[in-house]
Amino acid sequence: MTEDGDIGASKRAMRAAMRARIASLVPEVSRIWSGTTASCLYPRLSGYRRVMLYWPLGIAVRGAPVAEVDLRALISSLIGMGAEVTLPRTDWERGIVEPRIVRQPPVDLVVGRFGVSEPAVTCAKPTKPPEVVIAPGLAFDREGGRLGRGAGFYDRFVASLRREHPGQSRIIGVCFGIQVVDRVPREETDEPMDEIWTEGGRIWERAAK
Repeated sequence: MTEDGDIGASKRAMRAAMRARIASLVPEVSRIWSGTTASCLYPRLSGYRRVMLYWPLGIAVRGAPVAEVDLRALISSLIGMGAEVTLPRTDWERGIVEPRIVRQPPVDLVVGRFGVSEPAVTCAKPTKPPEVVIAPGLAFDREGGRLGRGAGFYDRFVASLRREHPGQSRIIGVCFGIQVVDRVPREETDEPMDEIWTEGGRIWERAAK
């Protein structure tokens, strides 16, 4: 679904504003905030056996600006505990992401489009859905809203999880506190989060039904 009309324009404007806000971050501050966020998330995730995370944008490109919360230390910790950790591999032709198991990042990663590090095609596919998906984004709000980068990969993936494996995957949005806004523009295809975390801890959680 393409972004048309007022909602699409609002999304484009917010993306531009968030990219500028993130680009203004001092590297040392982003490193501290990332470490604090990982420390907050660790006890939340340590009891799960199957967790899908992400490899931060720009890490594979020397001199690239900070773009996302860096959770590489958390990935290593969960693998060390014996959890099945998956990272998204992008299928650009089909417009989807699919989780692949990683055991020795960054050794089993390759650099794909736009300098994004992702699992090699030889990495195994999991046989069960992740119990938790950690989703990055450009902006989030305190009602579960998430603004991605515009391609819709995570929205389609989360929608498929909820359709094919209802109630089996907890979707957690992660960002820096400066990326939290009053309201993210939403369309019907935008999948809401179940929780949102920053360096300040959990700032929002969906009420139990």
